[in-house]
Amino acid sequence: MVVHRERRLYYLGRKHWIDAFVDFSVALESLLHTLNTIIPNKQLPANEIGTPPTQINLPTRPDVCEANALHQIEHCDYSREEMVSILKRNTRKYSYSLTKRFDTGTSRCKFENAANSMFKKTVHITRHGKDYLGSECCVSFLYDCIKSIAQNDSISVCGLPGSAKNMLLQLAFFNMADAFVNGESDLLPCYIAVNCFEKEDYGEQDVKEQMRKQMQGELSDYLSYVQAHPEVSPVLFIDGVREHMISDTAPENILNEVLRKLGKYRRVVSIDTGLGQHTQHQQ
Repeated sequence: MVVHRERRLYYLGRKHWIDAFVDFSVALESLLHTLNTIIPNKQLPANEIGTPPTQINLPTRPDVCEANALHQIEHCDYSREEMVSILKRNTRKYSYSLTKRFDTGTSRCKFENAANSMFKKTVHITRHGKDYLGSECCVSFLYDCIKSIAQNDSISVCGLPGSAKNMLLQLAFFNMADAFVNGESDLLPCYIAVNCFEKEDYGEQDVKEQMRKQMQGELSDYLSYVQAHPEVSPVLFIDGVREHMISDTAPENILNEVLRKLGKYRRVVSIDTGLGQHTQHQQ
């Protein structure tokens, strides 16, 4: 008999939760149906079970060829401002992207000040498995941590699902990108949400290889620019990494393979934690 632990239940409903931001009514019906299917002892009356999952039309990722057609300049010839503009544009496709919010005129400074109060209560930063900043977690501290670590080191931003880890990463990404454009720093940030690649329709043919090609297409400008400018130090902000692997084609592992050509690079990774301590799910 399969026993659905708390952590597995979260992942089973994960896609429905994200889809709710696209079509809330349809997503709720789909989520209700899923929960009642996997928890039989919680079954509701037939008229309250909800309808089977409906296909929700999510925003589609631009075709790699189409995106490349927009770039009339060779990768290595981009100015700093042009490179950062491309990286910010790439973030718009991700769930919970802040780029759209700031494009509409929202003050990033006021937004960041308000968010910092929340970060101190919801997330914590670790390095090599140990708390790095205690409760003093905010955007400027994360920025300072990134600058202080070695070129091939990493920092983790940990917290429960919904604790705004990706918001912290994005705000640090924006600040670092501004410093790069202004010539104040040679740290070039790139923000990527790996869980977004799980939502692609890959068909039945070699999912891992198809996912790899998607990532390579999305990161081609960044990889080429860094390789052509040895003075630039790459910094990867990677959102959506799991505390435990649940798939042979985990996108974070494929991303690591794609990034090997960078050699040494700094990494800031957001990790969902606290989803249950038990890894055993069958008996």
